[in-house]
Amino acid sequence: MGPKAGDEFPDSEVEDSDDEGEQLDQPPWLNHNRERSILTKSDREFLTGDKDISKQAARNTRYRIRERIYNGFLDIVLLWSVLPKKDFQQIFERLSNNSLLSVVSSHTIGFLYEGITHVFDTPEDAEDDFLTSLESGIQTVERNNNGKIADIMFHIKRREPDFDTIYTKLLQERATLDEFSLYVRENGAEDLMEDLSKEDKGIVVKIDSQEVQLVSPKDVKSINEDKMTED
Repeated sequence: MGPKAGDEFPDSEVEDSDDEGEQLDQPPWLNHNRERSILTKSDREFLTGDKDISKQAARNTRYRIRERIYNGFLDIVLLWSVLPKKDFQQIFERLSNNSLLSVVSSHTIGFLYEGITHVFDTPEDAEDDFLTSLESGIQTVERNNNGKIADIMFHIKRREPDFDTIYTKLLQERATLDEFSLYVRENGAEDLMEDLSKEDKGIVVKIDSQEVQLVSPKDVKSINEDKMTED
């Protein structure tokens, strides 16, 4: 629960958390016990498949999540206008200290682009709208913060993935999160899990040049053994 009216707020100089710079065993976004934001602990468990609920409860939960996301976007518009620069700095310094700044930035941009692609009929139309919005946002910051006019040019070049190369990179723990996601979406994970289990490796991907373990070697072996038992 947030502070109630009349509650004393902590001094702004106090650190938000004692987790600065810690190396976590798993990505922090997979920690269901984080403080409530758009998602509650129960929401996180539901979305990641760690909590079973009835069909009606699932529909209600998805509705509440959609409403909070929608209103969260409206709050972002408000925050960009009124949040003091000192608070901006503390928030993003904390992300940077925990090596999360790049991954949070890229996933936020990806989330927005994903949403925009569902509104337009063609990828090209979605690209035009997204890049116009991205250009406008950057130009606003440059104008307001630096007193500069920013000329920006973007272009998206699309190419087909080479899944054989991606598979080799996954076995060598050199693949990016994008490559891993593409491979599993198109080919499934059964063969990959079997080969990783033989080599006693987990699923490790690079996110902005940092290695992140998505699945440990022990869990890979366990998943593979369970699959073999089912067969």
